[in-house]
Amino acid sequence: VDNTPNDGSANVILPEVNVTTARLKIKCADNVFFDINDANFTIQPSGNNNCAITNITAGTTSACNDADNTYTQQVTVTYNDAPPTGNLVVNGQAFALSSSPQTVTLVGLNSDGNAVNVTASFSDNFACSLTSNSLFTAPIACRQEVCTTNNSEDTPIAITSVGTPMITSSMEINQDGTITSVKVKNLVGEHTWMEDLTVTLTSPTGTVITLFSNICNDLDNFNLNFDDAGSTGGSNIPCPPTGGGTYKPSSGTFASFNDQTATGTWILTVSDRAGADGGSLNGWSLEICTFNETASNEECSEEANASINNNITSDTYHSSVSITSNGTVGASANVIFKAGTSITLTDGFHAVGGSAFTAQIAACANAIAQTETAASQRSTPVKSSIDISKDINPIMTDLKVYPNPFINQTTVAYDLGETTEVTIRLLDLSGREIERVLPTTTRDAGQHQLQIDANQLTAGMYLLHLQTKDAVLTKRIVVQR
Repeated sequence: VDNTPNDGSANVILPEVNVTTARLKIKCADNVFFDINDANFTIQPSGNNNCAITNITAGTTSACNDADNTYTQQVTVTYNDAPPTGNLVVNGQAFALSSSPQTVTLVGLNSDGNAVNVTASFSDNFACSLTSNSLFTAPIACRQEVCTTNNSEDTPIAITSVGTPMITSSMEINQDGTITSVKVKNLVGEHTWMEDLTVTLTSPTGTVITLFSNICNDLDNFNLNFDDAGSTGGSNIPCPPTGGGTYKPSSGTFASFNDQTATGTWILTVSDRAGADGGSLNGWSLEICTFNETASNEECSEEANASINNNITSDTYHSSVSITSNGTVGASANVIFKAGTSITLTDGFHAVGGSAFTAQIAACANAIAQTETAASQRSTPVKSSIDISKDINPIMTDLKVYPNPFINQTTVAYDLGETTEVTIRLLDLSGREIERVLPTTTRDAGQHQLQIDANQLTAGMYLLHLQTKDAVLTKRIVVQR
């Protein structure tokens, strides 16, 4: 209490602490004199000091909701001596108190395939809490956002100083799904008298937005990025426009491209309204994010972690998690392996000349007893095929990625049984190559390692695809931010 009248009594608010040696200090508001009471006293928080949350367990996990990529999760919380008022709070979601053990349903959770930590407490006594790390695993996304950055391949393009030229730079995009966001990056060029220029972007469906027009008077050259979340735009772009800043389009928004298809020809147009000044468009990049539906209705035919050995007959073998095989594919057999996470061909696997063998990362819906739910195994099919024209034996005995998930960097380790050519690619879940981690290179038999730098990658799930002339291995990796 501050500046209370000296009338012999006052109401005070004590801190929410648990202490047995508290004292009171009373001091003159306008002088240096003070006094402290002679004996300790005890302060107890308003909540019940015997409160304890003793256990948190996971219940039913729902399937991923295709509409918004979310799921629900049941959680049971066991507690003693809960506060008489307030709510039970689980991961920020509040529930009316009932009785212990209390089962609640968390809603609107993001399907990302990651382990989830759960913290339970009480709104009227947050000190009474418990955290259970990695209590359950979220389903893999059924609506996966995939972002790619595509660089112009036809630049530089000259802008003549004669007449009023108009140049176009075209970019062919092949990306599944519907657009969720678009950005123009690294738009760089040279031109004297910037006020002459207008730059537009046209989508494959014909939607046009203007990035900038008639800016910066007689200043020269440009180095700009454009995003709906930019700081400003149009005539407010700082001059000279060469600092690499990010700005809004001067007319229209990138959001006008949303829900359109990304696949097709994107066109960047530069119009010069006056003669005598020229220059060039030196380059530009287009970042496109799309949502891909990744649900699978095909039923699983194998156990969650299947082992397929001996003589393998013509069929499709589909597991929700993994397939391992050291069997033999006969001369006329057509064998397809599909798994939600990985396919490993171990020592002894043999595909006879004249057979056909395909390995494919693809989800399936559980038709038999599985150790993991179908919803948690959904993914976009990514196919890696080997059409067998000669006898083959796998030369890879192992493929490891650690740590996984990771933030900035991870290590890829693999073993080779003999000298062979190796290619390692990083793919998104639609199968598009993001990075050639290891260009086709001859490697000796033995153990090998390399690093993957994720600083330029967005958070999400990717596929690490290792291929030799005779075999393929694929691992899922997760980048976190």
